[in-house]
Amino acid sequence: MSTAEDKAWLDVRIPQRLFDQQRTGAITIAMFMTMSWLRRWADWRTGRVAHASAGGVRTAMGRAFSVRTIQLAMKQLEEMGWITRDLIDGSHEDYPVTLHNYKWIDEYGEGHILNPKPCVELARKVARKVTRKNTAETTVNTATSSLASDEACGEGGGEHCDKILHKGTSIKNNVNALSPRGDESPPSLYSALDDVWQHYLKATHRNPKRNKFSAIRKRIGIARLRECLDRNGGNRENAVKLMKLAIDNMGRSDFHMGCDVKSDGKKYNDWKYVFGSIERMEEWWQAYTR
Repeated sequence: MSTAEDKAWLDVRIPQRLFDQQRTGAITIAMFMTMSWLRRWADWRTGRVAHASAGGVRTAMGRAFSVRTIQLAMKQLEEMGWITRDLIDGSHEDYPVTLHNYKWIDEYGEGHILNPKPCVELARKVARKVTRKNTAETTVNTATSSLASDEACGEGGGEHCDKILHKGTSIKNNVNALSPRGDESPPSLYSALDDVWQHYLKATHRNPKRNKFSAIRKRIGIARLRECLDRNGGNRENAVKLMKLAIDNMGRSDFHMGCDVKSDGKKYNDWKYVFGSIERMEEWWQAYTR
């Protein structure tokens, strides 16, 4: 089961593209319902369901379809690129399922897409098959239009190209825009960010071997670095100095460094406490300059 219940800020949604494919006939109602329950059960940290089965999905949806129908639905979803089932030949046990292009919004309004995988081509084939069976010209036009719009978004079969408003932040559901490996930022920008990260490790007395500069931390850092660049007319050196200033000011806070009685020895100096948002970074700039 998902741990979403104890995360009031968590925002995990069923992709708009699934609704569109169900409406146009590219996927069946059974496929739509199966995918909905898999997303309900998925761990939002990994985009995976640890234990799944056609029988379990059937029970969850009130036995609306037969086990065979759900088995077929999961097979077709896998062919389309929506999921990957880690099946073991001959086993009758539950199996893990990976959900591709799984999106969630964290507490800082940052969007994350896990397990990206294109599925446009396979989706188009299924849409054609359904269209030929129904011989409905309107379905052909609608399905083609929907798939063409996905290609125009340049998402390679990820989420539908819409925008989600979360805590005042507008985020485009684009795999490339949310992944450091697909980011169009020049390598030199990440080099500058790495300089900031090394400064952060020293200022907070963290062990580099035990503190990884993860993809999430990089996304947060790049967002703040770009904002610092905007405020300094694109001067990278001054932008880096501005980020380091926020780190240094946090390092001067006994409470955040765990040296204050009120903190009870606990440290509040994680990367997100400095750069979780532009407002938080601005607060650290002003912390000791008033």
